[in-house]
Amino acid sequence: MSRISWVISLAGIIFVLFSCGRRTAPEPYDAFVESLPAIQINRPVFKADQLMLNWQIIKSGSKSELDVSTDAFHVKVYKNIETCYTCENKPIEVITIAVKEDQSRIRLKNSDSYSELVRHWHSENTHNLLINRKLTDYWYAEGFFFFTVSYSTVEGLLSKESDAFWPVYGRAIPKPEITVTKRLDSVEPMRINAYIEWKLIREAILTKIENNGNPKEIEIYYGINLYRSLLTEDLRELKLINPEPLMKGKYSFLAGDYRILVSHVDRFGNESESITLLLPQAGEHENELTVIEPNGSNQ
Repeated sequence: MSRISWVISLAGIIFVLFSCGRRTAPEPYDAFVESLPAIQINRPVFKADQLMLNWQIIKSGSKSELDVSTDAFHVKVYKNIETCYTCENKPIEVITIAVKEDQSRIRLKNSDSYSELVRHWHSENTHNLLINRKLTDYWYAEGFFFFTVSYSTVEGLLSKESDAFWPVYGRAIPKPEITVTKRLDSVEPMRINAYIEWKLIREAILTKIENNGNPKEIEIYYGINLYRSLLTEDLRELKLINPEPLMKGKYSFLAGDYRILVSHVDRFGNESESITLLLPQAGEHENELTVIEPNGSNQ
Protein backbone atom coordinates (compact mmCIF):
# COMPACT_ATOMS: atom_id res chain seq x y z
CA MET A 1 0.00 0.00 0.00
CA SER A 2 1.41 3.34 -1.00
CA ARG A 3 1.91 6.06 1.62
CA ILE A 4 -0.82 8.21 0.01
CA SER A 5 -3.37 5.36 0.13
CA TRP A 6 -2.43 4.64 3.76
CA VAL A 7 -3.00 8.30 4.75
CA ILE A 8 -6.37 8.38 2.96
CA SER A 9 -7.51 5.16 4.70
CA LEU A 10 -6.44 6.45 8.13
CA ALA A 11 -8.29 9.73 7.58
CA GLY A 12 -11.42 7.80 6.65
CA ILE A 13 -11.25 5.68 9.84
CA ILE A 14 -10.79 8.78 12.02
CA PHE A 15 -13.77 10.46 10.34
CA VAL A 16 -16.03 7.44 10.99
CA LEU A 17 -14.97 7.21 14.64
CA PHE A 18 -15.55 10.86 15.40
CA SER A 19 -18.85 11.11 13.54
CA CYS A 20 -20.39 7.97 15.12
CA GLY A 21 -23.65 8.70 16.95
CA ARG A 22 -24.20 12.01 15.19
CA ARG A 23 -26.66 12.80 12.44
CA THR A 24 -24.00 14.58 10.40
CA ALA A 25 -20.29 15.16 10.58
CA PRO A 26 -19.29 17.45 13.47
CA GLU A 27 -19.31 21.15 12.70
CA PRO A 28 -17.73 23.93 14.75
CA TYR A 29 -20.15 26.08 16.70
CA ASP A 30 -20.40 29.78 15.90
CA ALA A 31 -18.07 31.76 18.14
CA PHE A 32 -19.86 34.29 20.34
CA VAL A 33 -18.64 37.28 22.30
CA GLU A 34 -19.25 36.87 26.04
CA SER A 35 -19.11 40.61 26.76
CA LEU A 36 -22.14 41.44 24.58
CA PRO A 37 -25.38 42.23 26.48
CA ALA A 38 -27.56 39.16 27.06
CA ILE A 39 -30.98 38.42 25.61
CA GLN A 40 -33.92 37.58 27.83
CA ILE A 41 -36.89 35.71 26.30
CA ASN A 42 -40.38 35.75 27.78
CA ARG A 43 -42.41 32.54 27.65
CA PRO A 44 -43.79 32.00 24.12
CA VAL A 45 -47.61 32.01 24.19
CA PHE A 46 -50.33 31.31 21.66
CA LYS A 47 -52.78 34.09 20.87
CA ALA A 48 -55.60 32.29 19.04
CA ASP A 49 -53.91 30.88 15.91
CA GLN A 50 -50.59 32.70 16.29
CA LEU A 51 -47.55 32.16 18.49
CA MET A 52 -46.09 35.28 20.15
CA LEU A 53 -42.41 35.30 21.06
CA ASN A 54 -40.83 38.41 22.57
CA TRP A 55 -37.48 39.29 24.02
CA GLN A 56 -35.31 42.14 25.32
CA ILE A 57 -31.62 42.91 25.30
CA ILE A 58 -30.66 43.25 28.96
CA LYS A 59 -27.73 45.51 29.75
CA SER A 60 -25.97 44.79 33.03
CA GLY A 61 -24.07 48.09 33.23
CA SER A 62 -20.75 46.30 33.62
CA LYS A 63 -17.69 48.21 32.44
CA SER A 64 -16.60 45.18 30.37
CA GLU A 65 -19.93 45.06 28.56
CA LEU A 66 -19.75 46.25 24.95
CA ASP A 67 -22.05 48.98 23.66
CA VAL A 68 -22.95 47.95 20.11
CA SER A 69 -25.64 48.41 17.47
CA THR A 70 -27.79 45.42 16.53
CA ASP A 71 -27.76 44.38 12.87
CA ALA A 72 -29.91 41.21 12.97
CA PHE A 73 -31.61 38.76 15.33
CA HIS A 74 -31.33 34.99 14.91
CA VAL A 75 -34.24 32.93 16.25
CA LYS A 76 -33.31 29.25 16.29
CA VAL A 77 -35.94 26.53 16.46
CA TYR A 78 -34.69 23.25 17.93
CA LYS A 79 -36.31 19.84 18.07
CA ASN A 80 -36.41 18.45 21.60
CA ILE A 81 -34.27 15.31 21.38
CA GLU A 82 -34.88 13.08 24.41
CA THR A 83 -34.00 9.68 22.93
CA CYS A 84 -30.63 10.49 21.38
CA TYR A 85 -28.16 11.74 23.96
CA THR A 86 -25.15 11.51 21.61
CA CYS A 87 -26.80 13.50 18.80
CA GLU A 88 -25.71 17.03 18.20
CA ASN A 89 -28.88 19.12 18.50
CA LYS A 90 -28.91 21.37 15.45
CA PRO A 91 -31.72 23.83 14.75
CA ILE A 92 -34.48 22.63 12.45
CA GLU A 93 -35.03 26.26 11.43
CA VAL A 94 -33.26 29.61 11.76
CA ILE A 95 -35.29 32.81 11.41
CA THR A 96 -33.06 35.77 10.61
CA ILE A 97 -34.51 39.24 11.19
CA ALA A 98 -32.47 42.03 9.65
CA VAL A 99 -33.25 45.24 11.54
CA LYS A 100 -32.80 48.67 9.92
CA GLU A 101 -34.44 51.62 11.64
CA ASP A 102 -38.20 50.83 11.67
CA GLN A 103 -37.92 48.24 8.89
CA SER A 104 -37.24 44.53 9.34
CA ARG A 105 -36.62 41.84 6.74
CA ILE A 106 -37.34 38.21 7.64
CA ARG A 107 -35.70 35.15 6.11
CA LEU A 108 -36.19 31.48 7.02
CA LYS A 109 -33.18 29.30 6.32
CA ASN A 110 -34.96 26.00 5.59
CA SER A 111 -38.48 27.04 4.59
CA ASP A 112 -38.34 30.56 3.22
CA SER A 113 -41.66 30.06 1.41
CA TYR A 114 -43.26 30.39 4.87
CA SER A 115 -41.71 33.80 5.54
CA GLU A 116 -45.07 35.56 5.02
CA LEU A 117 -46.34 33.64 8.09
CA VAL A 118 -43.84 35.45 10.34
CA ARG A 119 -44.03 39.10 11.44
CA HIS A 120 -41.67 41.19 13.55
CA TRP A 121 -41.99 44.56 15.23
CA HIS A 122 -40.51 46.29 18.24
CA SER A 123 -41.55 48.92 20.73
CA GLU A 124 -38.86 50.55 22.85
CA ASN A 125 -36.55 47.68 23.89
CA THR A 126 -39.01 44.81 23.36
CA HIS A 127 -38.91 42.81 20.13
CA ASN A 128 -41.97 40.77 19.12
CA LEU A 129 -42.18 37.87 16.70
CA LEU A 130 -45.59 36.60 15.61
CA ILE A 131 -45.66 33.16 13.96
CA ASN A 132 -48.75 31.73 12.29
CA ARG A 133 -49.85 28.39 13.75
CA LYS A 134 -49.58 26.75 10.32
CA LEU A 135 -45.82 27.05 10.69
CA THR A 136 -45.65 25.99 14.34
CA ASP A 137 -47.82 22.94 13.54
CA TYR A 138 -45.33 22.10 10.79
CA TRP A 139 -42.51 22.15 13.37
CA TYR A 140 -44.63 20.33 15.94
CA ALA A 141 -45.11 17.44 13.51
CA GLU A 142 -41.38 16.79 14.00
CA GLY A 143 -41.79 16.66 17.81
CA PHE A 144 -41.71 19.20 20.63
CA PHE A 145 -39.63 22.24 19.83
CA PHE A 146 -38.05 25.17 21.64
CA PHE A 147 -36.54 28.57 20.82
CA THR A 148 -33.35 30.48 21.48
CA VAL A 149 -32.51 34.01 20.32
CA SER A 150 -29.14 35.60 19.59
CA TYR A 151 -28.10 38.69 17.66
CA SER A 152 -25.30 39.92 15.47
CA THR A 153 -23.98 43.47 15.43
CA VAL A 154 -23.04 45.90 12.69
CA GLU A 155 -19.43 45.33 13.84
CA GLY A 156 -19.77 41.63 12.91
CA LEU A 157 -19.94 40.27 16.48
CA LEU A 158 -22.28 37.45 17.58
CA SER A 159 -23.99 37.30 20.97
CA LYS A 160 -24.47 34.21 23.10
CA GLU A 161 -27.78 32.36 22.59
CA SER A 162 -30.45 33.05 25.16
CA ASP A 163 -31.85 30.44 27.50
CA ALA A 164 -34.26 28.05 25.77
CA PHE A 165 -38.03 28.42 26.08
CA TRP A 166 -40.79 25.99 25.09
CA PRO A 167 -44.30 26.98 24.02
CA VAL A 168 -47.01 24.91 25.72
CA TYR A 169 -49.34 23.24 23.24
CA GLY A 170 -52.69 22.95 25.01
CA ARG A 171 -56.27 22.28 24.10
CA ALA A 172 -58.35 24.81 22.19
CA ILE A 173 -59.38 27.67 24.49
CA PRO A 174 -63.05 28.72 24.36
CA LYS A 175 -63.98 32.34 23.74
CA PRO A 176 -65.17 34.22 26.84
CA GLU A 177 -68.88 34.52 27.54
CA ILE A 178 -69.64 38.11 28.57
CA THR A 179 -72.93 38.21 30.53
CA VAL A 180 -73.18 41.86 31.64
CA THR A 181 -71.76 44.96 29.95
CA LYS A 182 -72.43 48.50 31.09
CA ARG A 183 -71.10 51.99 30.54
CA LEU A 184 -70.79 53.88 33.83
CA ASP A 185 -71.61 57.58 34.05
CA SER A 186 -68.43 59.55 34.70
CA VAL A 187 -67.94 63.26 34.16
CA GLU A 188 -64.19 63.04 34.72
CA PRO A 189 -62.21 61.86 31.69
CA MET A 190 -59.77 59.53 33.50
CA ARG A 191 -62.21 57.78 35.86
CA ILE A 192 -63.47 54.18 35.65
CA ASN A 193 -66.30 54.21 33.13
CA ALA A 194 -67.04 50.61 32.12
CA TYR A 195 -68.16 47.42 33.87
CA ILE A 196 -68.39 43.82 32.66
CA GLU A 197 -69.24 40.39 34.05
CA TRP A 198 -68.47 37.02 32.51
CA LYS A 199 -69.15 33.35 33.05
CA LEU A 200 -66.31 31.49 34.78
CA ILE A 201 -65.33 28.46 32.68
CA ARG A 202 -63.25 25.67 34.17
CA GLU A 203 -59.93 24.97 32.48
CA ALA A 204 -58.78 21.89 34.39
CA ILE A 205 -58.89 19.94 37.65
CA LEU A 206 -55.45 19.53 39.20
CA THR A 207 -54.46 17.22 42.04
CA LYS A 208 -52.31 18.66 44.81
CA ILE A 209 -50.65 16.58 47.54
CA GLU A 210 -51.08 18.32 50.88
CA ASN A 211 -48.59 18.29 53.77
CA ASN A 212 -50.38 15.34 55.39
CA GLY A 213 -49.93 13.32 52.20
CA ASN A 214 -53.58 13.39 51.17
CA PRO A 215 -54.52 14.36 47.60
CA LYS A 216 -56.72 17.41 47.06
CA GLU A 217 -58.43 18.37 43.82
CA ILE A 218 -58.19 22.01 42.75
CA GLU A 219 -60.37 23.52 40.05
CA ILE A 220 -58.56 25.91 37.69
CA TYR A 221 -60.57 28.47 35.71
CA TYR A 222 -59.67 30.52 32.65
CA GLY A 223 -58.76 34.13 33.30
CA ILE A 224 -59.67 37.17 31.22
CA ASN A 225 -57.40 39.65 29.45
CA LEU A 226 -58.70 43.04 28.29
CA TYR A 227 -57.05 45.08 25.54
CA ARG A 228 -57.66 48.61 24.24
CA SER A 229 -57.65 49.06 20.49
CA LEU A 230 -58.19 52.09 18.28
CA LEU A 231 -59.19 50.77 14.87
CA THR A 232 -57.88 47.28 14.29
CA GLU A 233 -57.28 43.94 15.98
CA ASP A 234 -53.63 44.07 14.93
CA LEU A 235 -51.61 42.84 17.92
CA ARG A 236 -49.14 45.68 17.37
CA GLU A 237 -51.89 48.18 18.25
CA LEU A 238 -53.28 46.47 21.37
CA LYS A 239 -52.61 47.73 24.90
CA LEU A 240 -53.22 45.37 27.81
CA ILE A 241 -55.50 46.93 30.44
CA ASN A 242 -55.09 44.46 33.31
CA PRO A 243 -51.58 43.64 34.59
CA GLU A 244 -52.62 40.13 35.66
CA PRO A 245 -55.36 37.81 34.28
CA LEU A 246 -58.77 38.62 35.79
CA MET A 247 -60.22 35.68 37.72
CA LYS A 248 -63.27 36.91 39.67
CA GLY A 249 -65.94 37.13 36.97
CA LYS A 250 -66.42 40.90 37.10
CA TYR A 251 -64.31 43.99 36.56
CA SER A 252 -64.60 47.78 36.35
CA PHE A 253 -62.07 49.67 34.24
CA LEU A 254 -61.22 52.81 32.32
CA ALA A 255 -62.28 52.18 28.74
CA GLY A 256 -62.30 55.65 27.19
CA ASP A 257 -63.63 55.64 23.64
CA TYR A 258 -61.55 52.68 22.53
CA ARG A 259 -62.73 49.33 21.33
CA ILE A 260 -62.14 46.70 24.01
CA LEU A 261 -60.99 43.21 23.04
CA VAL A 262 -61.61 40.40 25.52
CA SER A 263 -59.94 36.97 25.47
CA HIS A 264 -59.66 33.96 27.73
CA VAL A 265 -56.19 33.10 29.02
CA ASP A 266 -55.08 29.72 30.38
CA ARG A 267 -52.58 29.04 33.16
CA PHE A 268 -49.68 28.93 30.65
CA GLY A 269 -50.48 32.37 29.20
CA ASN A 270 -52.06 31.11 25.96
CA GLU A 271 -55.09 33.11 24.80
CA SER A 272 -58.31 32.37 22.97
CA GLU A 273 -59.74 34.18 19.99
CA SER A 274 -60.96 37.62 21.08
CA ILE A 275 -64.43 39.10 21.16
CA THR A 276 -64.92 42.86 20.85
CA LEU A 277 -66.83 45.30 23.04
CA LEU A 278 -67.96 48.47 21.27
CA LEU A 279 -68.57 51.31 23.69
CA PRO A 280 -70.98 54.16 22.89
CA GLN A 281 -69.38 57.51 22.27
CA ALA A 282 -69.47 60.12 25.02
CA GLY A 283 -72.80 61.98 25.04
CA GLU A 284 -74.85 59.15 23.54
CA HIS A 285 -77.91 58.05 25.53
CA GLU A 286 -77.29 54.33 25.05
CA ASN A 287 -75.68 52.99 28.21
CA GLU A 288 -74.91 49.42 27.15
CA LEU A 289 -71.76 48.04 25.56
CA THR A 290 -72.24 45.95 22.42
CA VAL A 291 -70.46 42.58 22.21
CA ILE A 292 -69.23 41.81 18.70
CA GLU A 293 -68.42 38.20 17.81
CA PRO A 294 -65.39 37.61 15.52
CA ASN A 295 -67.74 36.73 12.64
CA GLY A 296 -69.39 40.16 12.95
CA SER A 297 -72.65 39.18 14.67
CA ASN A 298 -73.88 41.03 17.76
CA GLN A 299 -74.88 39.47 21.06
